[in-house]
Amino acid sequence: MYSVLNTLNNGSVQSAVLNLGVPEHKGEFLEDLIGAPGACGAQINGDPQYFIDVYKAGIKAAKKDLASTVDYVASKLPIRLPREFIRNILARVEYGIYSPGNYREFVEIVRRYGGKE
Repeated sequence: MYSVLNTLNNGSVQSAVLNLGVPEHKGEFLEDLIGAPGACGAQINGDPQYFIDVYKAGIKAAKKDLASTVDYVASKLPIRLPREFIRNILARVEYGIYSPGNYREFVEIVRRYGGKE
């Protein structure tokens, strides 16, 4: 199911870039290594209060009943993802609302290694 993680674990590759949703991973994640925001981000046009209220309600729901929140998120996604993957993201992510600050270094990394030539 998680072939990238499997190749890392069986020694077929020396390193792999893994996301917070990958189960049973104890090492560093891409988000940590490059200082990028965690699982998601949003650009808000206009008054941000509605977005903030919805975000906080989602956090509250996840903390109260993680299993039901995972089912809800899975039912709303446009693609199918394993529930374990969704649960890991909701359980591991550092919640917060903040400005991304200076993300120039992140943009440069993406440009350098993003495959666009």
